[in-house]
Amino acid sequence: MYADQMWPKIKTLVLQFSGLTSAEAQALHTFIDSHLGQEIGLMDWEHRFWSGVITTFDDPITQDGRGCKFSVGFEFEGELTTYSP
Repeated sequence: MYADQMWPKIKTLVLQFSGLTSAEAQALHTFIDSHLGQEIGLMDWEHRFWSGVITTFDDPITQDGRGCKFSVGFEFEGELTTYSP
């Protein structure tokens, strides 16, 4: 396949986090809410670094069953890049 170097390489990641404590879910919710639309860096589950923005944040914090675990999610649009602190 051919891909021109000028073509955008942006991907959309739909991320869902589950098994969080109430405090972790609230902290993630606060982070997402305060950084919505701003450029952030994200390290994925394969240890790749992405640079991009949180685009949607529609998912409320939900409780997983009867336990004390919670879930929250968001969508991220970005491109793979190299990590540079």
